[in-house]
Amino acid sequence: MRYSVFFLIFLLSVSAKPDEYIACVQQQLTDLSFEVGPIDGVIGSKTKQAAKEISDKTAEIDTFPELNRHTASIWCKRLGEIFELEDTWPSSK
Repeated sequence: MRYSVFFLIFLLSVSAKPDEYIACVQQQLTDLSFEVGPIDGVIGSKTKQAAKEISDKTAEIDTFPELNRHTASIWCKRLGEIFELEDTWPSSK
């Protein structure tokens, strides 16, 4: 039992690590007037909702893969290109 609790805590801490590309997408969505909650590099419910809203409104974005930790770099790059937000890319800092 004790090991199960420690393992669960470990899994939660690993999955909640901030990601620079998620933070990039959050900043871009905020710059485009979408509510994402805090720009913390973690995909929460507001970030998911904002990604869905912009996807529903923009044909080019409708073809993006679902936003997650593995696809955030694609989102960051493509949103930057489409909306001229390249200054939010992690490499621009």
